[in-house]
Amino acid sequence: MGVLKRSFKGSRRVSSCGCSDLGLVRSRNEDRWGCIGSRFFVVADGVGGNPAGNVAAEHAVWSMCQWVRGMTLGQFDDDPEGCLALSVEKANRHILDLSSQESGWEGMGTTVCCLYIDDDICYHAHVGDSRIYCLRDGVLHQLTEDHCCRASDRPGGYPGQRSHVLTQALGMKDDAEPSVGALDLQEGDLFLMCSDGLHDSLSDSAILDCLLDDTQSKDAIGYDEGIIQRDRLDVVSRNLIHKAKSQGGQDNITLILVQVGDTLS
Repeated sequence: MGVLKRSFKGSRRVSSCGCSDLGLVRSRNEDRWGCIGSRFFVVADGVGGNPAGNVAAEHAVWSMCQWVRGMTLGQFDDDPEGCLALSVEKANRHILDLSSQESGWEGMGTTVCCLYIDDDICYHAHVGDSRIYCLRDGVLHQLTEDHCCRASDRPGGYPGQRSHVLTQALGMKDDAEPSVGALDLQEGDLFLMCSDGLHDSLSDSAILDCLLDDTQSKDAIGYDEGIIQRDRLDVVSRNLIHKAKSQGGQDNITLILVQVGDTLS
């Protein structure tokens, strides 16, 4: 279920775990996730109710990872926020090109959120309602703001869960307008990236309780020099998905956890 990674970015330990679940209602998983080592992470959620949402999500992740792999460290160092925004824009163009070329793919779309970990700063970008949270000192901070509005306020757009519509998604229009931000890293930061299958099912307080229950329980699996181990992240991931499914599991559920640990001596 979970794919675990442990690696070192510069002088800082980073562990991560990503997983995806079909949920209890959908017959097809339209979520996708990917990563490049401990540097770059991306979650995409194909827009439900539209053709080939899974194809759009697959190609968004592929396109963004390919673009980031092709960038040099110098390019990222010069303008990391610009590079992230450009990766989103390239993915949008790729999806639009595919939708115009393949029968049955016209109108396909996907949300996306991505995270880039530098030595001292994390950079993030998103389009749609896939979210990024940061758990720091026992407080859960939502770093992204959903690109959506109440369905009653906007005729058209992509239908989402509950009664809202997305105001942005890749494949929705020619020019993607990703929201981009940055955050200074602190030891122990835990980032949660997720599709709306998680945050539509669980409130922020329920997500926080789940994260704290597992990260504060030293008996769960154990510690390695104070760092939450990779398999502990898997426990947290499984618990979050289990809790979301216990609330009905109406949608696909996908998440990535990224743990920033102690600076190495």
